[in-house]
Amino acid sequence: MGVIINTNNASLFAARALRNATSQDAKSIEKLSSGLRINRAGDDAAGLSISEKLNTKLRGIRQAERNINDAFGVLDYAYSGIEYAKEQFQRIRELWVQAENGTNGIDERGSIQREINARIISITRFRSANFSHPEALKNICRGAVAPANPSEGYLEVFQVGADANEQIVLDFTNGPNPINDTPDNTLSLNDTTIIPGSLGFGASTHFTAFSVGSNLQTARVELGLDPPVVGYVPKAGSLNDIDIVLQNLSRMTSVINKYQARFQAAFDKLQSEKISYSDFKSQITDTDYAQVSSDFTADQIRKQSATAVLSQANSQASLALNLLP
Repeated sequence: MGVIINTNNASLFAARALRNATSQDAKSIEKLSSGLRINRAGDDAAGLSISEKLNTKLRGIRQAERNINDAFGVLDYAYSGIEYAKEQFQRIRELWVQAENGTNGIDERGSIQREINARIISITRFRSANFSHPEALKNICRGAVAPANPSEGYLEVFQVGADANEQIVLDFTNGPNPINDTPDNTLSLNDTTIIPGSLGFGASTHFTAFSVGSNLQTARVELGLDPPVVGYVPKAGSLNDIDIVLQNLSRMTSVINKYQARFQAAFDKLQSEKISYSDFKSQITDTDYAQVSSDFTADQIRKQSATAVLSQANSQASLALNLLP
């Protein structure tokens, strides 16, 4: 090869090698700084497309988790009302058993009646005070201890997954309806008559009129539902009627437990999916620090070497001066 000065091929080759080394060095710094293997479409177009789909799925899963937690809140809200009513009726039953004892007279039954009245009234007041807000739960709270009107029941759809078909219908209405044709889901305990909301349980006794037989007006009268009663109030209702109420409340608890199990299963499924999708996304998008650090070191050496060689290549043209006379 002759000695020329117009074209320095060695310098051009060294400069290209330096540009490549500098470019790779910059990409390695970008990956190490961001922690991502794909920072732009040019890094991996197919991988970027896949990662965006996975990111969409993961964000949907995270929102579905929050949706399920909202559903748990609804169930806990209803459960608290049912348990409160159950505790009151357990005590009323205990008082009724006490009142059935033959040693009790009118005055003793009057004392028992006062507590029975107070507990029945507390159920209705608890409903009005604690089962009216928020608006989204208004009907379910009516259903927990309130009029058994199917139209006032709670029926809502909860999105429990990232896909369109992953839904659970939380239905506390008294069927039939387009989604649920059985009435056993209903949370209904009317304060004027025992209407459990299930075809399997029912009676006609007003539990606000439960009386053990005394001169004291019943809870129904104290609530202003009947004209005042003067004199002896005969016995009304029975242990069987109270047992029907308790049986119905237990059924309501089982309905809550059924839905809790369904939502918990959906939540567990989301946890498994989130781990799988996150692992898949990590393999596509995350930086392998061991590999990139190794490449970065090699790029640094190549860049320094290319710089030194370029300097030498640029000086070769000056050898032509030694050939001049």
